[in-house]
Amino acid sequence: VLPRTRADAVQWALQLLPTGPPADGAAVIEAQFDALFEETAVGFRPLWRPKVADVLVTWEPGRA
Repeated sequence: VLPRTRADAVQWALQLLPTGPPADGAAVIEAQFDALFEETAVGFRPLWRPKVADVLVTWEPGRA
């Protein structure tokens, strides 16, 4: 699920930092927002993560 708003995208990115957000973290992300995120019809997609296709794996019980 992608962040729906710009503010949500900033907060989401800050939560991903392993050491926690620095004091000026939100300002740094805001300053580079257009380089970090792409707005889509369903929210803001992080550009540093590769696009992946959804895969649904199914099988019939009892079969290998």
